[in-house]
Amino acid sequence: APFVDLYQLLEVSPASDVETLRKRIAQVYGEAQQNADHRNFRKRFYYQELLEVYLPQARHLLLHPERRAEYDDQLRAFLEGKYD
Repeated sequence: APFVDLYQLLEVSPASDVETLRKRIAQVYGEAQQNADHRNFRKRFYYQELLEVYLPQARHLLLHPERRAEYDDQLRAFLEGKYD
């Protein structure tokens, strides 16, 4: 699977504190749930993917200090072009 910048996906700064991230993840969950049956197939797929893949991943990785530090290292490597 392609590497995803979860901060960009959530539209938050990588410097955000855990409380900010927790609130933003909850906010995006709400938006995704409201739009999960969108008439536009592409948008519906996007919101379903958020609900099933990216938001659980963001919650798992970004709200846990050690996992977040590891993720941030991977993100830096990815952004520097050293990650496939």
